[in-house]
Amino acid sequence: DPFIIKTAEDLANINQFITLANSYYKLANDIDLTEYINNLESQSWETIGNSVSPFIGNFDGNGYKISGLTINSTADYIGLFGYNSGTIRNLTLENVNVTGGNYTGALVGNNTGTIENCKIIEGIVTGTNNVGGLVGASSGTIKGSSSTVNVKGTSNVGGLVGYLTGIATTSNATGNVEATGNNVGGLIGQIYNINVTKTNLSLTYATGNVLSRGNNVGGLIGEIAGYSSESCTVKAIIEKSYATGKVEGNECIGGLIGKIRNDYFKGYYIGYAYAEILNTYATGS
Repeated sequence: DPFIIKTAEDLANINQFITLANSYYKLANDIDLTEYINNLESQSWETIGNSVSPFIGNFDGNGYKISGLTINSTADYIGLFGYNSGTIRNLTLENVNVTGGNYTGALVGNNTGTIENCKIIEGIVTGTNNVGGLVGASSGTIKGSSSTVNVKGTSNVGGLVGYLTGIATTSNATGNVEATGNNVGGLIGQIYNINVTKTNLSLTYATGNVLSRGNNVGGLIGEIAGYSSESCTVKAIIEKSYATGKVEGNECIGGLIGKIRNDYFKGYYIGYAYAEILNTYATGS
């Protein structure tokens, strides 16, 4: 049976069971975090899980929403969940105001697990590197999720995910993205694959405007990169996706993708890394 979450206190108490394997939590109603957070000395939500003790359970939002999430921090791994290695699904966050360092997102700072059918509606997410409206960085799987919030950061900044080495399908971002550094995209800041070919994006889109003072700026993806430590080819496959926002940057600017590049391994070139773009387009300026 699941642990039933009814109040902000119930939600915060998940941290007491963070190392409990196969734990199962389920929302029973909408929760407004505003009063709870205002009564904290820090007036800032304490993330569920971190890089030392990630969330490894199963969290089911059950179609309900959590509103009023406020985080004011300079730390890394910032979000409702700081570090997720479990499963989070069927949850909406509304009216978020999240500020953190590296790996900052409204829902999750760093995701190595699964996020499914989650939405971020209204608000702003601000961080440094690896910053996204939904997730800061993800090597896991994101399905059927979306973000409408505006996102601000330095490098690897995206409307949905800042830094993606995993997979995102049937997901979208409609908020504006603003950055001062490189690898900035309406959906994904940077996609990076190592020794593997995968369909990183499928059935995704971004409609927000993208602005950066740096390089590698795209309406959908800022940069696609990767390398192979063997004599093989590494591909990032992008299919059935689109971008419609206005894009502005310094160098390597694209309505769809800012830059696609190979990387080097131990100082010399071994395998090839490139992207395969299928049934994908951009209409923005």
